[in-house]
Amino acid sequence: YSLLLVFLSNYFILHADDKQLRLIGLCLYLGAAVSMVIPAISLDFYLVVVSFCLFEFCVGIFNPWCAKMRSIVIPEEIMATMISLWRLPLNITVVAGVYASDNYPSNIVFA
Repeated sequence: YSLLLVFLSNYFILHADDKQLRLIGLCLYLGAAVSMVIPAISLDFYLVVVSFCLFEFCVGIFNPWCAKMRSIVIPEEIMATMISLWRLPLNITVVAGVYASDNYPSNIVFA
């Protein structure tokens, strides 16, 4: 059933207007936040499992929602450049970490 829910929700995301997309995003963030609070306050096994399933559902819907929002907000001509610019600091950090792990002792690099 969860795969069917994901397909149906993706259909609604692809055919939603701007106001509906913002509401869907708000519901995703609130649903994920509530689903992470439940295991912190409850020890009931089934409630915790259901909350983690809700969280995974929100994570699964987030990527198509984010792609749809990106297609609305960022013009097609500069989309690839904008996405690449956000990845540049991450790549620099990874290269610096690899360089540091090769040249410095592990207790300094992973401190």
